[in-house]
Amino acid sequence: MPDASIVPVSTKPPELSSEWQETAEQVAHNLGFPAGLSRLSPEHWQMVLASMTDRMRLRGASLPVGWRRALARQVGRSDEDPMEGKVFALAAKRKEIATHVALELGLGSLASLSAADRAMVEQQTGLSQAVP
Repeated sequence: MPDASIVPVSTKPPELSSEWQETAEQVAHNLGFPAGLSRLSPEHWQMVLASMTDRMRLRGASLPVGWRRALARQVGRSDEDPMEGKVFALAAKRKEIATHVALELGLGSLASLSAADRAMVEQQTGLSQAVP
């Protein structure tokens, strides 16, 4: 087996461009939420985040670990969960391990795995608990 380098995972949320906030504001407007992003109810905020996920993926943007927390901070929301950073770090570490496992098993890139191959990797790493 090849030696895999260990990459430290940051618990600091990523810096997002202004496009993320503009997109979130547009999503909230399209969903009919008149209040500013910082004043949305938690339920409405979750709807904005779900739509943001789809929109940013359609634009070809990668969704960095911690983007939800970074966006919440960027728009002035104070409802961040203090454990969220640890959850993101754990999810990133599990994904990193799964990537190495997939490569060591000769399966290739984690993103291009078949359902059966992904299940095999998930069984060995617990990835299904961390990454949707």
